[in-house]
Amino acid sequence: MMRIMCACATCLASATSGSPADQLDAFAGSTSHVPTMGFLLPENDGVYRFTCPRGHENIYLHQSEKFETLFEISLHAIIDGYYREAIATFGAALERFYEAAIDVLLIARSIPDNERSVSWNKIKKQSERQLGAYVFTWLAVAGDLPQTLSDNDASFRNEVVHQGRICTKSEAIRFGNLVRVIIEQGIESLKSKFNDAVEQRQFEQSAKLRNIAGVNNAVVTRSTGAVSLSGQVSKTVEEWLKDRWAYRQVTDEAMRALTPLGLIIQPSPDPSFPSAND
Repeated sequence: MMRIMCACATCLASATSGSPADQLDAFAGSTSHVPTMGFLLPENDGVYRFTCPRGHENIYLHQSEKFETLFEISLHAIIDGYYREAIATFGAALERFYEAAIDVLLIARSIPDNERSVSWNKIKKQSERQLGAYVFTWLAVAGDLPQTLSDNDASFRNEVVHQGRICTKSEAIRFGNLVRVIIEQGIESLKSKFNDAVEQRQFEQSAKLRNIAGVNNAVVTRSTGAVSLSGQVSKTVEEWLKDRWAYRQVTDEAMRALTPLGLIIQPSPDPSFPSAND
């Protein structure tokens, strides 16, 4: 499964204080200066609150677009063998990219945030209307037609989501690559034509994230996702899967090493899920 890696800010500051020689002596003598690490499950709002094993309170703000996080979840779903879920989530990632792109285009036309929000609320529960809004907003503002799924590929996605079609790994990878190309090309076009609007969108999203958290001094991490409005490296889904598998190996090894030392930040338990002792 996908996890967000983080470290306790207080522990990390303590571990990196002093001279390099002092730090090596501290690490060699005890684990008191080793920072606690966390591998947390994704949160819908991007706000992560946790207390490290040493009692330090933390708030992390993971600044990523919803489509970026959903695409990452899809990659990990493929690794875990959940191919149908990966396709459904790739489709959701594409829809959330449409939403972000519409917002960038409206920003480029100086439409105020409140008017953009009110307009989106009228179609936020209707996927077909969102697609129509995306196509015609792009055409009106950018002057050309955006790339979207073909009718056949859209029908395939609907069979998976609405008719329970069971999928293969190759089908999941193929569909992921279709979505990846659409998002990558869309981002490239937006940044080349409306980079100021892209940056304004990111600034507004950061402000909203801080408002949700209710703080101004939280640790902010930025997306390093396979598809990202912040900047990206173009790789195929197959290449990203190899990358994420390697990341899994590193994080698993870190968890194995740090757990016996009591230096792992665990996700908060789900109260609705029975524990092993129930």
